[in-house]
Amino acid sequence: SFAVPHAKVLPIEVCGRQLVAFRTEDGILGVLDAFCSHMGTHLGYGGYVANRCIICPYHEWAFDTGGKLTHVPYAQDGGKADCARERNHMQSYPVVEANGMVFVWIHANGAEPWDLQPFISVPTEKGLRFIGRIIDDDFLMHPMEPSHNSCDWYHFKTVHSTLSQHWLSRWTWVSVDQTINPARSHWEGSVDDDGSLIQN
Repeated sequence: SFAVPHAKVLPIEVCGRQLVAFRTEDGILGVLDAFCSHMGTHLGYGGYVANRCIICPYHEWAFDTGGKLTHVPYAQDGGKADCARERNHMQSYPVVEANGMVFVWIHANGAEPWDLQPFISVPTEKGLRFIGRIIDDDFLMHPMEPSHNSCDWYHFKTVHSTLSQHWLSRWTWVSVDQTINPARSHWEGSVDDDGSLIQN
């Protein structure tokens, strides 16, 4: 969450969506669709924070962290009539900050967010702390690929059979052998790690 400083705007892309994250002067974080509801200007480039709102760089419409239009500078009474119109508000996304990270809820069907408390409280309850970070270039693959890749031992035999070999060296085929032991159960008469029979 330190990547979004006070009174700053950060353009981000998540799940193929252009969004902006911004933090108000008093530290409240908001995440909105990136394109202004007025003329479609990208708020992440030239947008700024003032009066607890993100300000569009084109006509200076002001949106709060919930995406509500709060001010139109050139309209009578600051645009109270415009601010009351639902179509002028921006799509906002629920945000939770915990353990140095920002969790943004995005759901294709607009479902209510899950309760993250059971998950985000574990590090604190266990006395864990964050001790490193990785900054990488754009991640040009689907987020599921690394998790699928890490548990799929067999594809190392077919796809990565020359893994980590220098092109000048003599080629050696990587041999990956894996056996899958049957699951341990009471019905099979299996024993636990300590040698005792597994109970029901």
